[in-house]
Amino acid sequence: MANDASKMITTLLTAGPDAAIQANREQRKIWADWLEDIIDMLGEIGEEIDFEKREIFISEQLSLAPAFKLNAFISVSSSMRIASIDRVDASGGLGLSLGLLQISGSFGMSQQNSSESTLQARAEYTLTNNNELSLSDYLGSLGVKTSDPTELQNAVTILRSPEPED
Repeated sequence: MANDASKMITTLLTAGPDAAIQANREQRKIWADWLEDIIDMLGEIGEEIDFEKREIFISEQLSLAPAFKLNAFISVSSSMRIASIDRVDASGGLGLSLGLLQISGSFGMSQQNSSESTLQARAEYTLTNNNELSLSDYLGSLGVKTSDPTELQNAVTILRSPEPED
């Protein structure tokens, strides 16, 4: 019982930050998909356009990528009901015999106690990063030069980097 209550409290206290981490992973997947689309479009254009025009094309496409701003209110609650029943049964018998006279008797006893407890817990989170994060800014913070198509593939690899094991 104590272990279940401990797990419940732990889940409540980590649910909000865990949700923010999961959302960030999904955002990176969306950006990786966006970059792969840009790479595909560059492949269709081919070498027909010069480097400067490619750089402008990439810059314009990156400016169209979704930008993310974390601003969430998360409320998580849980209830746990714990019931127990204690029961004791006892019985006995007694007999006495004197010649033709016989006396006997029996008795029994039963006692039952029940109890119930309710554990309720609630956690509320307000999560915000107070700024909007664009794909260009994110890649810039990683040192990725977005003007180079080969760097775009490296950025996709970074954005799709393996998720940690749970």
